Amino acid sequence: MEQILLGDGGYQCDDRSRLFVVLSWCTSLLRKIAHYLSKSSLVILGPLILGLVVGIVIGRYSVLLTHTTHSGDNNTTWISKKKKDGEQDMNITTIEGNSNSSNSSNSLSGVLRSSFQGTMIQLIAMTSKFIISIKKRTDSISTNDGNDGTVDTPTLLRSSSSSNPPSLSSSATTTTTTSTTSTSMYTYDKDETRDNQIRQHLTKFSTQPQSNLHPSAIPKHIAVIMDGNRRYGKSKYNSITKGHFDGAKVLMECSKWCIAEGVQVLTVYAFSTENWSRSEGEVAALMGLFCEYCDELRVEALKRGVRLCVLSTQADQIPKDVQNGINKMMEQTKHCTNFTMNICFSYGSRGEIINAVKDICTDVQNKTLLPSDITEAIFESKLLTCSVPDPDVVIRTSGEYRLSNFLLWQLAYSEMFFLEKTWPELTKEDLVGIIREYAIDRKRRYGK
Repeated sequence: MEQILLGDGGYQCDDRSRLFVVLSWCTSLLRKIAHYLSKSSLVILGPLILGLVVGIVIGRYSVLLTHTTHSGDNNTTWISKKKKDGEQDMNITTIEGNSNSSNSSNSLSGVLRSSFQGTMIQLIAMTSKFIISIKKRTDSISTNDGNDGTVDTPTLLRSSSSSNPPSLSSSATTTTTTSTTSTSMYTYDKDETRDNQIRQHLTKFSTQPQSNLHPSAIPKHIAVIMDGNRRYGKSKYNSITKGHFDGAKVLMECSKWCIAEGVQVLTVYAFSTENWSRSEGEVAALMGLFCEYCDELRVEALKRGVRLCVLSTQADQIPKDVQNGINKMMEQTKHCTNFTMNICFSYGSRGEIINAVKDICTDVQNKTLLPSDITEAIFESKLLTCSVPDPDVVIRTSGEYRLSNFLLWQLAYSEMFFLEKTWPELTKEDLVGIIREYAIDRKRRYGK
């Protein structure tokens, strides 16, 4: 085996070690690529990576064999190093017998062939597993375009990846690119296949009523606490973000169901003021979904005559670019009258009540309102829901039995329904069953 030492006795490495370093690096790189790449569009990289690795290994193998054969004919390797203070050459030689060089060459060739064959078998097997895993992901996307709540669809929320959420009314820097974090469970990536599926769901906005009830028996206003997206995403995908995607799809489906059944207003609890305390990764992933689809939602709402309203009690927490999308969406759909969807975003009912009290105090200070004139109607006129009637029905999913700071004033006489299933698992049959129970079995007496 030939060994070359550099002048000062520093780094030394034989040819076999170099080959193993190259193969080990290529194997490690392939593992990392197989771990981090999950997009179906990248399936073509598998064969390309395999070809690149094979080319590197074959090239290196050929060079080493050529070098080894050549070294068997030469007895001496010379390395010359010119010193700074003169023209003297330092010769470092390693002399081996011709027979030893020949035996070493043949031995090295056998080792290299065995190593090369074993490594190539491993690389081909790993690449095959990688391509199969990507194929499974592609198949799951194409087969989940149904009503089972498994299509990756975005929520009516949007993001900034900054640690402190920018203000809606104050200046703040926000990111306009897709937000991603080091935690894969919260990563949001742009996916053209998923985006096309979402647009298809938005376009298919018609459905048939199933409750078969008189219009007067249908609840005018339904409020929903959409709970369980995270648990659903963890259990089904090991991804919280995908749980929110599926929850958003069900939200769009639910709006269609409500329109078909004759409901006039749907108010959903999308993001509470307490949710800002969640991990930065999850907040960024949730926020990153809104502006991506804001225009599509706005266009479809205009087609269907749906008025979109965003109710917020802490608007200064919302990123500036998100606010711009919200304002555009609300402004351009404010004239629509077929249906109203209220999205409670950065909302807390206690904050809403406090803000209403502050407004009334301001009116009293300005002498535009006397304390004796304050009534429930005056107070309700200061609430964010002043333009719609109080909810007739409130629904909470995921087996929780609390209101969680949602519409505390407005739900005083609402009929409550609690479902064990998570929000992404909700079906039209569930909603129709609730409407029928409200109309047939529930009696609203208002204290009489």
